Amino acid sequence: MSAARLALLLSLAVFAALTAAPVEARATSAPGPIASAPPPPSLAAVRTGSRLLDPPIPGADDGPIVVSGARSLYSLRLEAPPALQPLRREVEALLSRTGGFSFGGQEADGVLTLQDSPSGVLLTVRRPGQPERLSRAAGPPLLLAGALADAVLRAFGRDAEFSSLVAWVRGGQWLCLGTPSGNELRAWPSSGDVVAASFADQGAELVYARATDARRELLRARIDGAEAPRPFLSWPGHASSPLLLAGGVYYFSGATPTGVGLFWGTLGAPPQALFPRRSATLEVSPALDPAHHRLAFVTDRGGQQRIHLSGLDGGGETTLETGLGQALDPAFSTSGDQLAYALSERNGEQQVWVADLRTGQRRVVTGGPGKRSHPSFSPGGGLIVYQQRGDGPSQVWTASALGGSERLLVSSPAGATLPVWGPLRGLAAVAAR
Repeated sequence: MSAARLALLLSLAVFAALTAAPVEARATSAPGPIASAPPPPSLAAVRTGSRLLDPPIPGADDGPIVVSGARSLYSLRLEAPPALQPLRREVEALLSRTGGFSFGGQEADGVLTLQDSPSGVLLTVRRPGQPERLSRAAGPPLLLAGALADAVLRAFGRDAEFSSLVAWVRGGQWLCLGTPSGNELRAWPSSGDVVAASFADQGAELVYARATDARRELLRARIDGAEAPRPFLSWPGHASSPLLLAGGVYYFSGATPTGVGLFWGTLGAPPQALFPRRSATLEVSPALDPAHHRLAFVTDRGGQQRIHLSGLDGGGETTLETGLGQALDPAFSTSGDQLAYALSERNGEQQVWVADLRTGQRRVVTGGPGKRSHPSFSPGGGLIVYQQRGDGPSQVWTASALGGSERLLVSSPAGATLPVWGPLRGLAAVAAR
């Protein structure tokens, strides 16, 4: 093993350890909640600038609808020496994506300072009336900004978002892995079109569907790139939306004699129908809540394409109230109490919406022309990544889960599609091989 490769692997190990438990040298308060906990009240309850629509959106039914336009919660100043200015700009760009922070104002709710140190980059957070907080992170520059941005989020009582990975498809046939800044770290070529992808339950693998002639294959790809992607199922006709859980249990939507239905199985064993006694001609886009108790999926049962929620045994099935239009691509938040989806409008546009499964409120988080689809929550639940298609090639964007703060993440002449946000795990596995 070369000395350069050994140094990279050692720095990744240090980086993963420090981002999992950042040093808080002079903080008297405990670090923020872990990513799997419900969003803190400061995020879930902020509706500054939001309003109930009166009258409601034309064509929508009488459900509680909220359009969110949350202002920036904090104005910050981020200082850094000349050598760290590129890192400063990247940290600012990440925090600005959340819609909760702004930079450059005269009145600052906090001052952040970046400094070089022998053991990494030192971040100091100073807030009026609060104890000074110190965090230290080391590792490859492409991953360092995410660790520092998460240290700022924790200092302000928010869940971590950016010590994570994002996957997308480039040009239809390259499965890509990158950072929440849109920097591509690794890509796998495919001999057929990649039609769906997700992170496996533990975050160490990507699972995706590939179209080959008249069949579809479901494959697993280790994010460390240690080996070539491995097929684990071949299916005649349609197969998409694979989900892989710990223990080798998987779900997907696949062709049936009467349409498309949901299936489940365990690795190495033939799959079976999830709802064998159902008569729907369409059941697609399965999504599991983090506790693996509830399933969201799209079905045409009842004559209209809607999102249904049910237990894994089919019990307790309900229809999610989404208003008029076709609802697509459901995705749970990591807390399990929010569901993002795409909704087609009468004018041909398509927006990303979020439904609060506790209160029944729903809100639109994107706007403007174009078709948006395939939303996926960030680990802390504060952002949503999604596909946007307009006049040119498809792109990958992010928006605040409260609405607004829409930012371009990935653009490619060949198109960027099917984004999915991974968990706060597995960062050390992205070392170049």
